[in-house]
Amino acid sequence: TAEAMLKDFDLMRSNAVKFNGPDSTLAAEATEIYDLVKSRLEENRAELAHLEEAVAEQMNTKQPKNKKRKKTTKKASTSPAASDDALLGGMSVPDDFDLDDFNLSDDSDDD
Repeated sequence: TAEAMLKDFDLMRSNAVKFNGPDSTLAAEATEIYDLVKSRLEENRAELAHLEEAVAEQMNTKQPKNKKRKKTTKKASTSPAASDDALLGGMSVPDDFDLDDFNLSDDSDDD
C-alpha cells in the first residue's frame, strides 16, 4: 500500500539520520527523498486508494479451479523416434539427409 511504502521511506530516512548523523549529507538527502515521496503520495491519494482497492478485489476473487485432465497413456517406443526419421533439435530429419549435399563453405569466386 501507499502507507507501507511511506513507512519504508521513513525507515530509510531514520536510518540515514541515526547512522550518519542529523547534519550529514546522507541524512539531508534521505529527508528530501522522504518529503518528496510523502508529498507525491498525498497529491495522488485518491488515485492510489482506487488502485489499492482494485488490487485487493482481484486478490480476493476466487480463481476458477483447473479441471483435471484425463491422463493419456502414450505407447512407449523402443526407437528414438516413432518414424524412420531422426530428431534433431525437435525437428524431424529424414534418414537420408546428408549435409555434404549442401555447399556450406565460403569459397565461392564471385569477385
